[in-house]
Amino acid sequence: MTEFPPPPPPSVPPPSGGTLPPPPPGSKRAGAANALTAWLVAFVTVQIVSAVVLVSTGYLEDVDDLPMSVNTLLAVVMWAFQLVAVAWWAGRSMGTDLARATGLTVRSRDAWWLLVGAACQFILMAMVNWPLQRLFPEQFSAERVSERAETLADSATGIWVAALVLVVVVGAPLVEEIVYRGMIQTGFVASWGPVAGVVATSAIFAGVHLSWSEFPALFAFALVLGAGRHRAGRLGPAIMAHVGFNACGLLAVAAL
Repeated sequence: MTEFPPPPPPSVPPPSGGTLPPPPPGSKRAGAANALTAWLVAFVTVQIVSAVVLVSTGYLEDVDDLPMSVNTLLAVVMWAFQLVAVAWWAGRSMGTDLARATGLTVRSRDAWWLLVGAACQFILMAMVNWPLQRLFPEQFSAERVSERAETLADSATGIWVAALVLVVVVGAPLVEEIVYRGMIQTGFVASWGPVAGVVATSAIFAGVHLSWSEFPALFAFALVLGAGRHRAGRLGPAIMAHVGFNACGLLAVAAL
């Protein structure tokens, strides 16, 4: 009697929301090394290209007084290289596209995370900075903590105010969450587990802003974003919280 091979097992669809589960810790597909490599290559490339942009626009020696037009150009350049890096990581480490690898899904119920972001801006930051301002009044004064945000807001006049809002409230939350919670945290959690993965990602996120005055509060905020992304298994909550955080920060600076 002729024997026929058993049929292949049915394929299992991905979880709802279009995200893929992270590879198990220790597997060859675990993405910590690939995620960090992709991010570092993008980071170095952005620094080089940004220097070229500053030279070509004549602002290399006056980076503290950039107009919003140059700030917008630098942001677009940075985001472009970062998204290319995430796409490379998604294909190499996760074997899929950027959206599925990072969990790039936003749902209507994620809107309440806007309030979480607002609470982080007005309550969490105050709680973190209050003891630091008393221990190190010069380093963590309110003026030092908000200095960069005020400089960016002051660079926008006329129609460039719209660009400021798009960059700060839309572009930055979306791209930064794709890069940090979508790629880096996914890779780190896959290799090191959720606690170490979220903490390490939060440290990188806070550190890349290159401001010791902002680091503690940004680190605490990043922990909230990381926990939201890990619990949901997608980026929607983190993106919305980031939008709320940035929007409230921009409004607070504009009100000064």
